[in-house]
Amino acid sequence: MRALLAGIAAAAVVLTVGSTARPSRRPAEPVRSLVDPARLDLRVRVDGWLDRARPTRHRRRRDAQLPDALERLAAALRAGQAIGPALGELAEAVPQPLRDDLEPVARALGGGAPVASALEAWAHRPDASTDVHLVVAALSLGARAGGEVARAVDRVAATLRERRELQ
Repeated sequence: MRALLAGIAAAAVVLTVGSTARPSRRPAEPVRSLVDPARLDLRVRVDGWLDRARPTRHRRRRDAQLPDALERLAAALRAGQAIGPALGELAEAVPQPLRDDLEPVARALGGGAPVASALEAWAHRPDASTDVHLVVAALSLGARAGGEVARAVDRVAATLRERRELQ
């Protein structure tokens, strides 16, 4: 995949820069004629494709980490921790890219924000997936209603694992 992206990037550079090795005896052309619309269009398409590919890869990696993180969170909840402190510790313990998503939640909770509003901010991020929405819904409900939150978190983790197996 990296080789493909490197090849596409190299082609974009070659098409953008063009060939300047040939000396010309013609007078200098105006600057506006140096921009070839076909080259510019290809570069815009390649750049746009790369920009869309990065968040998708990030989202897939993050979603793959969610079940393990939820099991860890459920264990902390069973041990008697509240949701807020358990999420704070989870944000420090999980690897990237899930850490990037959970750190703002932990900072908001550390600043005194309610659990539901900190989680809703995570769900409203542009790269939030349906898996994130499911996790946020379960944790928000658990924070408001109480009860066996650890069991609900375990069920969400199992659901996410089953969804990944079916894909």
